[in-house]
Amino acid sequence: MRIMKMTATLSTMVLLILTFLSACGQTKPLDNPQEKPQDVVFIEAANENSIILVQRFDGRLISYDTKTQQVNKWMNRYKAFFIHSNNPEYNYHTAGDSYDYGFSIISVGEKQITVELQMQSNEAIHTLAFSEEYLFFIKTLYQEPGVILDQYVVRYDPAAHNIIEYRNLRELRHDGQRGSISSGAIINDRLYYSIYNEDSDTYSIYEADCADKETMPQIWQDNLEWGDVYSQGQDLYLSDKTSIFCGDKRFPRQAENYFIGDKYLLQYVNTFDARLLGAIIDTETGKTVIQTTNNIMGVKVIDNEIIMYCEGAIERFQYR
Repeated sequence: MRIMKMTATLSTMVLLILTFLSACGQTKPLDNPQEKPQDVVFIEAANENSIILVQRFDGRLISYDTKTQQVNKWMNRYKAFFIHSNNPEYNYHTAGDSYDYGFSIISVGEKQITVELQMQSNEAIHTLAFSEEYLFFIKTLYQEPGVILDQYVVRYDPAAHNIIEYRNLRELRHDGQRGSISSGAIINDRLYYSIYNEDSDTYSIYEADCADKETMPQIWQDNLEWGDVYSQGQDLYLSDKTSIFCGDKRFPRQAENYFIGDKYLLQYVNTFDARLLGAIIDTETGKTVIQTTNNIMGVKVIDNEIIMYCEGAIERFQYR
């Protein structure tokens, strides 16, 4: 089964988020302490000229008017309710709050949101790694808010609307220490994912068979300072605090980083004047082929075209 590409890690630095949101000048609904997670409304497009986008840096759904090229509606926020996204080539996200749960897998259409799968009341789910064949997520079971019972990798089957559990791909490290699954990438039929070890403040990367739910993980690399992993073609990119690299290829690590197609890297770039710009880099030459001058509010990848929806502009880049 091949999964259709359409649209699709929530980078968190609270200070940067607050600075960016202030700079945007948008009016957003205030949080309502009486609300519950199930009361959070997955917004619809505000008018006929509007489409729904994921504001990836803020983890919130927005309605964007393609005529005025401005955000005209924001999803309300309940406590720590976030939209978690993966590569924008794929139209699957997760939504929920790790304190009060209410997690689900969702897809984002132009005009409305579809809940693909609703999790149980004590379960959380977050995106891990996507490809044309596989959609991997991290499933976490809680005893109570903040107290994890178990965590392991699952694969979502969009045709059957269910998840296949990979129980051997857990938060347990090869040295027997408990950690937390952090990031993932797919090359062919191999899944690479990182686990954070709080005791040593390091990461380990494991390799597993995507097609076999009984697969046993193999340690691939250990004692890394950063856990983000990415893939493009046959290249597996690792990262540190400032860079993303594979062999001789090295790129600055930005607020958001998505490898698109065979040779492009889409990034959200924080600037010193509190703007959040979109940039596309040719990973073969290392050159920036396009960079927005306006705050990027959302992105779609449709028919080999990267579309960046900004405040006051829509930037398009066609690739093969």
